[in-house]
Amino acid sequence: MKRTNLIRFKLVWAFLGLGYLLSTGAVIFGAGSGQQAAVFEGVVYDFDSARPEALEVKEVSFYAPAVDRDMKFNIVLPRDYESSNKRYPVLYMLHGLTSNYQAWGRMGVPEYLVDYDLIAVIPDAGNSWYVNWAESQGGQKNNWDDYIIRDLIGYVDSHYRTISRREGRAISGLSMGGYGALLLGLRHPDLFCSIGSHSGYLVYGREAYKALKAGQEPFVVWPRMLEAEASKRLAVNVKGFGTQQERTPKGKIFVRAEEAEGADPFKLVLKVPPEKLPHIYLDCGTEDGLVKGSQDFMKLLMENKIPFTYAQAPGGHAASYWQREVEHSIAVQYAIIQRNLRKAAQEPAEPEIPEVLQKFENDFIRTSAGNLMITFIGHGTLMFTFQGKIIHIDPVSSEADYTGMPKADMILITHEHGDHLDPKAIENIRKEGTRMVLTKVCADRVAGGTVMENGDVQTIEGLKIEAVPAYNIVHMRSAGNPYHPKGAGNGYVITFGDKRVYVAGDTENIPEMKKLEEIDIAFLPMNLPYTMAPEMAAEAARVLQPKILYPYHYGETDTSKLVELLKDTPGIEVRIRKMK
Repeated sequence: MKRTNLIRFKLVWAFLGLGYLLSTGAVIFGAGSGQQAAVFEGVVYDFDSARPEALEVKEVSFYAPAVDRDMKFNIVLPRDYESSNKRYPVLYMLHGLTSNYQAWGRMGVPEYLVDYDLIAVIPDAGNSWYVNWAESQGGQKNNWDDYIIRDLIGYVDSHYRTISRREGRAISGLSMGGYGALLLGLRHPDLFCSIGSHSGYLVYGREAYKALKAGQEPFVVWPRMLEAEASKRLAVNVKGFGTQQERTPKGKIFVRAEEAEGADPFKLVLKVPPEKLPHIYLDCGTEDGLVKGSQDFMKLLMENKIPFTYAQAPGGHAASYWQREVEHSIAVQYAIIQRNLRKAAQEPAEPEIPEVLQKFENDFIRTSAGNLMITFIGHGTLMFTFQGKIIHIDPVSSEADYTGMPKADMILITHEHGDHLDPKAIENIRKEGTRMVLTKVCADRVAGGTVMENGDVQTIEGLKIEAVPAYNIVHMRSAGNPYHPKGAGNGYVITFGDKRVYVAGDTENIPEMKKLEEIDIAFLPMNLPYTMAPEMAAEAARVLQPKILYPYHYGETDTSKLVELLKDTPGIEVRIRKMK
């Protein structure tokens, strides 16, 4: 039987069978020339590392701001990666407790991947449980959720030819990593189309919750694993991150019971809208002590009619089980990725652009609720088209002939200056039912709008609109007289499906930007002396971490300086569009 036929047989079995898998603490290390071994609970499992068909495993080092340290990951590229120009989907594979980034590479993954056009990334996360720790001590930063979601994915997407959207990305893990995969996948469903969990410690969040309610500290790692002798077993080539003591974060993973509850997959899976839920794959060995948690999670999915694949087979919480079952999960997750990519390919990526807008640059952004079209009109003036609705931002007659522009379903005005507030342009695009959002000062000049102040949140025309501060700290007209005073202007965060778009308005890199979370697309002004210098815009971008950054309102500023400043910042794509 050819390998491809074997894979297909196992894929059918995985979809029809019932199963689930978890992993808590395989310690993987080199056992001598040409051999690899895994230690779990004192039992040594030897694997043949000389697999004839296996793909090459490459080790990569990079700096991760979320944890403020150099980290390593292993990556397995498809056979034809170097000889092609194709983009490939990515499967992120998380290790278990007391294990490391070398684990999956030594359990058959490089061999199993031969049949797939798929990149596998195997990161290291120590004994972190893949969460942002509530408290860090000893000068550490322990934002391990951010490390995977922002730092790692951002680095991989910017350094390799990936399909950098939800349809082309999956995540899986074993034991602690099985819990981590579900946690990250359910917290960030816009990033993954598939979640896989082998022997996942799925009840970790609820057990931590119970411990805190009882006045106890949640479990993090076995005390005996922190002993010096046990730590010597780990051959991890990461400076300051090689022993179990070093790999266990200092601080508290959760302080309040509510924090643990917020990291409970049993709770999280019910909060994700059905249309945004990734497919869930679970498996576990019948002799695994964690099998009941897997079965309970499966029952929850069944009761709530949530699609999933469950596999259950003989085996315990051991490397020999994971080495066998990971071949099945890769086949299932690859099939899910391909199904999502085929579906996305059938949707028009770029709908027809109306003739009146063809003279402007237009970008299309995929969201979970359809395409968002961005029209770059000029200076600080934009237009969004989404689900048939037209949203104008700061329409100004000097940037376009608004007598022929599409009528507005919504108009957002950031502040009262003439290059942002133009009553004539507003009159030309208003129609019966047009909703207008503006500041209090603007409302004194244009009637019929809804005033939103900094911090206000409303749902208008089915879109969540957040008004956020926009003001100067440094640049002043005169002493104590900023070009844009605090509280007078708005920036706006608009949610389109699963994408959050931040239109900053006229502002500098203000402290309030640190409070803005999960910004997918950011428009930052860059025009001295009124807004930001390129250095300030770059600093703001590093705080916001948008996936796409558009400088706008940039006048004569050299936008190439911003590109240069951010060239080594992973995960941020700077797009320059004609805005003058």
